[in-house]
Parts: sequence; C-alpha cells; structure tokens
Amino acid sequence: MTTTKFDEFTAAINVHEFNTAEWAHLCEVVTSEQPIEMPPFVLQETKNKKNMILTYTPTNDSIILTPAAKDYFITWIEKKYMSGEPYFAYLAVKEAMEKDND
Repeated sequence: MTTTKFDEFTAAINVHEFNTAEWAHLCEVVTSEQPIEMPPFVLQETKNKKNMILTYTPTNDSIILTPAAKDYFITWIEKKYMSGEPYFAYLAVKEAMEKDND
C-alpha cells in the first residue's frame, strides 16, 4: 500500500507494536534531510526529487511525503503517539523505563 495519509500509513505498519528502537529509527528517518536507510525503514527521493517516499520494509507499505508533509510528520507523530513531547526526549524516558524493568 502506498498512501499520502499519516493515519493510513501508521495503521498499516502497526506502530502500536513498535519497540523503542523502531520508534527511534522511524523518527530519525523522518527527520533526515537526505535519503537514508535505518531498518526497518527506508527514505528515498521520488523520481522528480521533490518528494520523498518512506517505506516500512517488512510490509513494503509506503507514504509519499511532500517537503511540507515531511516537515510536519514528526510533529504529528509526537502529538499522536508521544504525548506532545519531542521524540528524542520521549524515547529517552521510555528507554530508561525499559532498563529499570529489566
């Protein structure tokens, strides 16, 4: 599936089951200025080089991101899944909590 809708993409890749590393990789890829691969994600330029395609490789689901959508996607993720916290702070706390539970 390829979409341009944040909700469709995150539902298709089932982000609710992500571990801290997968969340970190998603956020790092989304904030990257250049094509990058951080399994299980790949960020590539489209043929016209204006937009980017973010792919979740286990399912091959993708989202096409315009420059404006790409800039907003991380903010949307933070609001929807990270209680409005910056992703790096949210994930640092989550990782620390996971270590405390070990």
